[in-house]
Amino acid sequence: MKDPIDSHWALPMKKSVFFISSIMNGLCRSHLSLTQTPTPLRKVKGERRLVLRKLKLYSVVFFDYTDSENTNAQQARNGKDIQGIHWERTNYRSREIFRQHRLERLRNDEAQPLLVEQARENYSGMLWSTSRHDLYFATRYKIGRWNALNPRTSSQVLDLKRTVVPSVEHPRSHMEGFNKTSVQAMALGHRLLIVGGPEGELICKHLDRPGVSFCLRSADREKINAIEIYRRPTPNSEAIHFMASNRDGSVKVFDVQTLQFSNFQFPWPVNHASSRPDDGRQLVVVGDHPEGRLVDSGTGLTIQCFRGHFGYSCSSAWHPDGRRFATGNRDRTCRIWDVRNLSQCVAALKGNVRAISSICFTGDGNFMAMSEDVDFVHVYDLRTAFMKEQEINFFGHVSGLSFSPDREYLFIGVSMDTFPTLLLYKRRRNYHHL
Repeated sequence: MKDPIDSHWALPMKKSVFFISSIMNGLCRSHLSLTQTPTPLRKVKGERRLVLRKLKLYSVVFFDYTDSENTNAQQARNGKDIQGIHWERTNYRSREIFRQHRLERLRNDEAQPLLVEQARENYSGMLWSTSRHDLYFATRYKIGRWNALNPRTSSQVLDLKRTVVPSVEHPRSHMEGFNKTSVQAMALGHRLLIVGGPEGELICKHLDRPGVSFCLRSADREKINAIEIYRRPTPNSEAIHFMASNRDGSVKVFDVQTLQFSNFQFPWPVNHASSRPDDGRQLVVVGDHPEGRLVDSGTGLTIQCFRGHFGYSCSSAWHPDGRRFATGNRDRTCRIWDVRNLSQCVAALKGNVRAISSICFTGDGNFMAMSEDVDFVHVYDLRTAFMKEQEINFFGHVSGLSFSPDREYLFIGVSMDTFPTLLLYKRRRNYHHL
């Protein structure tokens, strides 16, 4: 008998799907199969056209967290909305009619001139998976943890509406702490949770220790747009660093042990920076400009600029091989780049209606997921050179996108300000035994 063969991610024999309509209330499980057809990519400015094949990469089931709004499989088949929306109480009467209306409105909005304040909104990065069971999520003032083994409850990790004060003295820490800090960015990794606020606040908690480890605040008091935690090799060991992307046009790189930091300045607000996964010595930096930069993480000097987008960029992610990376932009494309030749992108993947706000890869590099700012997530099979795609649709701003470390699950968060939802997708595997 040969080992099982993994073919792709799609609907399994047993269809299990989890839907969350309110993260803090009760729970009900339902089993539901969704069939969705990917939207073909449109040709982008002379680049090669990608013809997609119809593919289902994930299974999907839902958790409904309101006791009065439980959804089971039969109800879903009978037409009950998966997000618990009562269409009969609206003017649209059905999900399909509202989808058409919403697409028209979103596309009309996209045609309007970009206002500066529109570029400042950031809904992504509020969801992080540390295992197939554990998920950390952010609301406006709180960080919570949800565990699939006990799905009816979630625990509170940080309450930032109250005053938080560092539990350990450090000369660089803001010992007075912070009060009522709204969550603007968060990152989780290496047993660290780091939260960024609207006035340059940085709050760090070690997940295996009580209390808050340290609080920092930048002198300019500008909003933190994104945070990334990473490991960087040194001559004698490996040091944990984190970097904060700021509205003031800076990227600040911190050493977690010493809290010493380097400040790299750019000519435009930085929306996202990500570190090369193999050694952390190079950064991809993108912001309110069509141009992106490959930067030396030690000196902050630009190694090379890359061009191809037509609007501001809001997301980036490295492929695990350390040679390729992806950038998401308001021009509704996610572009794939190879550091060995940045003269042009390798591929341009087109979204439907809005900016590509979040990108992530599986640990083995076989799959990539990208979310639009609202309503759509696209999953690509990299083993087919992005020729196979699964499109997932819903209603609401995407608040986060994360693969589980074991690559078995994809988590999608939808903003608590719209239809509060958490979707959990399980990887499909086909097993062939001889």
